[in-house]
Amino acid sequence: MNRKTRTITVNGVQYVWWYKIRWGACIFLSTINDKTSMITVEFPCEDKIKYDEHDVVFPEYIIMKKDNKEYCVNTIGPKMASLMLSYLSDAFKSRKNIIYNGYDLLSKMGYIISEVKNRWYW
Repeated sequence: MNRKTRTITVNGVQYVWWYKIRWGACIFLSTINDKTSMITVEFPCEDKIKYDEHDVVFPEYIIMKKDNKEYCVNTIGPKMASLMLSYLSDAFKSRKNIIYNGYDLLSKMGYIISEVKNRWYW
């Protein structure tokens, strides 16, 4: 996949984000004013499915609960990027790439992950 960046506004601040699928799903987040500061949120694939360099399994959707409501969010969609930015907006450091585990972040945000739905990507 070519790096296709997208812009998103969260709490009145503009960010740039894009994603990549590699042994899981990764979202890359950057401020629009300082592109040297980047946050990477990784959703590693938990399944031990055999794959080669052309066929990859990645977590496509996460079904999670919070406050007695159930949510189904695409790991590489704008909703997940917005969710991560609302939590990590103060974590950007100039000239640094900070890497987070997405499942851990969701747990810290109060979500209980019920299920992860995988998909083949080739």
